[in-house]
Amino acid sequence: MQSIGLIAAGLNGWESSRDVLVGDKQWRNDTVELAPITELPANERRRVGRLTKLAINVALDALSQSDTEHKDYASVFTSSCGDLNVVDNICSSLTRDDADVSPTQFHNSVHNAQAGYWSISQQNRNASNSICAFTGSFAAGLLEAYTYLKVEQQPVLLVAYDSPGPDLIKQFSPTQKECAVAMLLSMHQTTDTQLEIKLNPAASNHNTALLSQCVSKDLEALRTGCPAARALPLLEGMVRHTEGVVQLPYNDHMNLKVEWIR
Repeated sequence: MQSIGLIAAGLNGWESSRDVLVGDKQWRNDTVELAPITELPANERRRVGRLTKLAINVALDALSQSDTEHKDYASVFTSSCGDLNVVDNICSSLTRDDADVSPTQFHNSVHNAQAGYWSISQQNRNASNSICAFTGSFAAGLLEAYTYLKVEQQPVLLVAYDSPGPDLIKQFSPTQKECAVAMLLSMHQTTDTQLEIKLNPAASNHNTALLSQCVSKDLEALRTGCPAARALPLLEGMVRHTEGVVQLPYNDHMNLKVEWIR
């Protein structure tokens, strides 16, 4: 793995988040401030919503710590439900007599919208995949990125992101908090961190719940409140220990076993 990006309440970028993850700094429920996407053309920049800004900001956070050229990697984007605010706006429009749906809202409703904006902003024409596995979306994204890396021998950027929708949808959604994680995976581990992953039957590991939890109670509340934040036990473990293993939720029958060593 080359680099990591992390954005959530009280975790504003990987470098400033490390002290919180390692336990040297108290987590604070600070507002997440997202930078404008200046790399996008003006017409596209006006169309982007907060979820897209979140995804692009965390991807830039990861790449800012790497010397990999922005056009030299593939990408995997993963989100549990996509942009729920866009879904709400479209559904609300359809209940009205005129039933006019905004072209911009429709444009942003597709699940690969964030990947599209990213490729435009970086002029990256390499392979890209956008996937969804509900609460297992981070694990599914990591598995997809890891497989691509091993098969194609090409660096791949993983971007996982989720943000709560409006109250009517939020009560039925697994996303109650906002979080985004990015990882740039490469055959050249410039961070001296090597990952090995495989699917594991959930029933065979009696410590799954324990291994998947965060040490910090504050981060554990974030983990359970956002599918993208299921990555936190892995990130927390990597900054605290030179080697270890976690079990990340994938589906009802399988977990993703992730081992790291530096």
